[in-house]
Amino acid sequence: MEDEKKQELFNYFQQEHDIMLMECDFNEIEKILKRKLRDHWYCSNCGETLHPGEVTFEEEHDRRIGGCGMPVTFIQIKNKGE
Repeated sequence: MEDEKKQELFNYFQQEHDIMLMECDFNEIEKILKRKLRDHWYCSNCGETLHPGEVTFEEEHDRRIGGCGMPVTFIQIKNKGE
């Protein structure tokens, strides 16, 4: 029963996310992603922004905390003029 509620909630948020993306223009989406990803680790396999504690020394998404074990990328975005 609890798994069904979790799945319903996940589906709701996924649908809201999809609607938001359809309503945004691509320039706005790019701005949002740059703010979200600024100076963070990113797992392209999971599509998640990660905290340093979720990344192993080998720069992989840490399986010990539920990560996928795939390599991650550090995203550093500089402001104009830096």
